[in-house]
Amino acid sequence: MRKATRENEMFIKFGESTWQVVGSDNFNSLVGSPPIGIVYSEWPLANPSAAAYLRPILAENNGWELSLTTVNLSRDRFSWRSRLSLGANENEVKELVTEADSILVGYLNWVIEGQPVGVFYGWYYDRNEDGTLKLDAAGKPRRARNAQNVPARRILGDPNPDLVASLANTVNWGQNLEFYVLLDGRFGNEVANFSRRITQFLGSDPVMSEEIDGTVVAGYYGRNAERFNAYEEYIEPGWFVKLREIAATWRVDPRWVQAFGASGMSVRVAGRNLYTWTDYTGLDPEINLFAANTVAIGVDFSNVPIPRNYSASVTFNF
Repeated sequence: MRKATRENEMFIKFGESTWQVVGSDNFNSLVGSPPIGIVYSEWPLANPSAAAYLRPILAENNGWELSLTTVNLSRDRFSWRSRLSLGANENEVKELVTEADSILVGYLNWVIEGQPVGVFYGWYYDRNEDGTLKLDAAGKPRRARNAQNVPARRILGDPNPDLVASLANTVNWGQNLEFYVLLDGRFGNEVANFSRRITQFLGSDPVMSEEIDGTVVAGYYGRNAERFNAYEEYIEPGWFVKLREIAATWRVDPRWVQAFGASGMSVRVAGRNLYTWTDYTGLDPEINLFAANTVAIGVDFSNVPIPRNYSASVTFNF
């Protein structure tokens, strides 16, 4: 495995506030590409004949991270602290053996030279000069085609976020009560809404009312293979901000629990994944059909959204 890495980390403190800056530059990495995705592999080097199965890829990965902790208010019986974390990562496939070695993982995530890993690449609509959709003789949209009358493909979007962020706030009231609120989000990425793709094709989507009332011709959405395969239609903004957690903790006065032989006791109630702000029209922009796959990302295909949940706990210290 060929790999070179440079990393730098810096802390800057201003009074009660601390800035943490982390930078990394991971470049010139020779990796293998088995069907499940991209992994670092020495196998192509140890056995050159394996190159027929594990094509070498030259990739560049750059990123940074910033954390800021502040004490916003500090009194005898009240305090409020915040922690802001920001991070960004950019990657690019620098070199494949040949252009023909571009790799499809999943439905529309590709490894293409000069593009981020997992970029959306697929068929798109044929359009008029003013940007409106070209319709066939039956009044239905169609895919763009090349000179050989074969449906053409292009880059449609990038599921990799430009920025990830989180903001945590902790409020202490007296010695016994603590409140915690966490927001986090991703920005600048796209999601392939294949849940909408399949419901519209099968005629179970609310948009089918447009065919019923005559707004569009019959078959514009339902059972329309041209629209179904125009992946451009289903690429949506994937940014989101989530109210990830709200929690309250009450630390009981130790004198009250000594009868139980305990030195301390706390009661905690919490809720997670309580609300999502997003322009995404699906159920949850955070889910992915291919789970933890590092290439096939950002695909929503009838996945169960991350559930909202509530919890309560009692903790004793002995």
